[in-house]
Amino acid sequence: MLEYPSLRYIAANQVESGVTDLAGFDVLTSTGQKLGELDGLIVDPPERSIRFAVVGRGARRGRQLLLVPLSLAQLDVEGKTLQVDIESDEECSGFDDGIFPEFSKQDSQSALLAARFQLPM
Repeated sequence: MLEYPSLRYIAANQVESGVTDLAGFDVLTSTGQKLGELDGLIVDPPERSIRFAVVGRGARRGRQLLLVPLSLAQLDVEGKTLQVDIESDEECSGFDDGIFPEFSKQDSQSALLAARFQLPM
């Protein structure tokens, strides 16, 4: 059972930043150390917020996924980087595919309506 049942996963290649999608963006620590590449985001549709970045590192075969908290983050579209407010991967937990349902059109519509009409989710 999920601790936060409203959280959803959305793949980086499904998130547009105005010019491009976010697939392949490097995720950097606050000190500039590379954590890996952005794989996706964990969003909270009712709150209209991004809670975590899912970061992949390593080769396809032994690829490790990390769940990185996003309290503060800075996106550099030109440099294709996302800098997060942590100092090392020790502040992250592992991530398993399938823990969070994928973001859907219904999630988008529900969040939009809840925000517009202040409906309970």
